[in-house]
Amino acid sequence: MHISTTYVPTEADIAEGVLAFRRGLFRGLFGAGAVLSVLGVVLVTKALLSGTTVLWPLAFVGFGVAMLALRFWAPIQAARQNKHMHGVPCEVTLTDEEFVTTLGGSRSATPWDTFRKVRRVDTQWIFEFGPTQAVTVPRRAFSDAENLELEAFIHSRSRAAR
Repeated sequence: MHISTTYVPTEADIAEGVLAFRRGLFRGLFGAGAVLSVLGVVLVTKALLSGTTVLWPLAFVGFGVAMLALRFWAPIQAARQNKHMHGVPCEVTLTDEEFVTTLGGSRSATPWDTFRKVRRVDTQWIFEFGPTQAVTVPRRAFSDAENLELEAFIHSRSRAAR
């Protein structure tokens, strides 16, 4: 396999990469935030209908809304923290031996065995070093044929590792 492409990362690419890599965390934030918000509204409504004034259920609403806001704010903040990448061409080269990226003046070559997992999630390829570190590359950086070739390569590597 030899795939080489150049793309320009956007703020949206970086935010989507964070969402894809931490998908479980963000789904949990969204679910817990929604549950807490609904529970708080139900408890406040029940208290108001019974004629009592109870303020503590508002804490559920507050925490729930904060969790919902964090789910949307965190990826945007991560993209802003990586502003140095916006608009700078990124070259990605994939061979049978390694994954090579060049961004600005920085070049990184990583053997495939270094990655814990490589997967495609939504619009992103995620090259995962560990549970907290990954490189994400948008699928749009590759042609349809290259995406299929990469998928076949990853599938063959995972079968060979078994």
